[in-house]
Amino acid sequence: MAHVCPYCGQRMPSPSSNDAPQQKRSTRQEAPRGQFRGIIDGPPRARGSSPAERIPIWFLLPRYLLDRSVPLTRKLLLLLGVLYIIIPFDITPDFIPLLGWLDDIGVGAFLWYYLRNELISYRQRL
Repeated sequence: MAHVCPYCGQRMPSPSSNDAPQQKRSTRQEAPRGQFRGIIDGPPRARGSSPAERIPIWFLLPRYLLDRSVPLTRKLLLLLGVLYIIIPFDITPDFIPLLGWLDDIGVGAFLWYYLRNELISYRQRL
């Protein structure tokens, strides 16, 4: 009975028992039991060739904020969004349960989406 990895769907070697007859060994070298043997569908995806594409986008945030080629309006939009979440004066006050937090959640979701897309396009420009 073949065992299948629940994460990647790869067939794992069945446990060997001392009672099982010896099988012919293949010329292909197999990984020791318990180690990852690769995925079924083929080689892993090729990553970008430039060093900037290998950097996680969140590590680019300080460089993005200090870069003079990035328009000031984009940086101010991020700053104003963070200030809106932090400062207690909102469109709907925070002391109103749920309703007061919904606008903060909406602005936070917009900031997350906007900043992620900005940093991805900034990394491509590098």
